Amino acid sequence: MSYYLEYGNKKAKCIELKINPKVPFPKIVQSITRIGIAGCSKAELIHYAVLELVSNSVRSHSEKNVQENIHVILSIQEEKLTVNVEDRGGGFNPAVLPYDITFDPDSIDVNSETFQKYREHHNYSRFGMGLLSAKRTFPELKIQFVTQKGVVTSWSEAVIGTYISGELYLK
Repeated sequence: MSYYLEYGNKKAKCIELKINPKVPFPKIVQSITRIGIAGCSKAELIHYAVLELVSNSVRSHSEKNVQENIHVILSIQEEKLTVNVEDRGGGFNPAVLPYDITFDPDSIDVNSETFQKYREHHNYSRFGMGLLSAKRTFPELKIQFVTQKGVVTSWSEAVIGTYISGELYLK
């Protein structure tokens, strides 16, 4: 089977979106859900996971008053879909998540006391589900961080953004 992306009437192996963080979120949803993935039965789950990642980026840009675009790239090579989301929203320390992102996502209890404390601490404005949803959708999920010198693999005070890459075999 031949896999490819569709946007409107165009077919492509790669689609890049530059998302202005000031655009109303329903317009962002519309742009992302317009991307078709020919031959893929998981397109809706992929859209949801990408939207969760973009939502995190939009929120961090808003909180830090960052005007730069959020970059989203979807690409297909043979049977593998790769999604990249890069922002300049200041990054985050994975140690503050209510779970260890390196764990098997199916072993994480979203109703645990740790999750409840996380939600309470953030006045129920954050639920800790965005990255977890992406991890469940993309078995190969890598979280990296953007600094002035480039992309690094660990969080530090020098981080100015986040670079998340997810891979999924469509077959």
